Amino acid sequence: MTQKRKIMTMFASLSVSGAIAASAAMGNPADMAKVLRERFSEEASVLGLPVDEVKNAWAEGKTMHDIAKEKGISESDLRAKMEKVREATIRERMQALVDAGVITQAQADKRMNSMKMKIEKTHKKKVGIKRGQE
Repeated sequence: MTQKRKIMTMFASLSVSGAIAASAAMGNPADMAKVLRERFSEEASVLGLPVDEVKNAWAEGKTMHDIAKEKGISESDLRAKMEKVREATIRERMQALVDAGVITQAQADKRMNSMKMKIEKTHKKKVGIKRGQE
């Protein structure tokens, strides 16, 4: 599988997971609004765009990948931005757990390091794959 195809598959899975979350929330308009508000905010953060611009693109049926391509953001830059936002989100959630007394700061730090190592290991494996091979 080519690197481009893998990236496109990743974006498709993100879109599908977003659609599933939105579908699950459809029974409750407040939940759906929350899901979409978070999605628009996260995508705007990744793309470095105003939320309204992301909403307008969504209304036109565009994906985050479509918007990135239009804005001249390369696939590798988009992936790096997504990873950065993901790490910040996880860090924020870990801090909330620490603040609530669910885990200690040391446990949160250890978990963050463990997650980073797993991501880096996975990324190294994918980078090592030659084009056209799985």
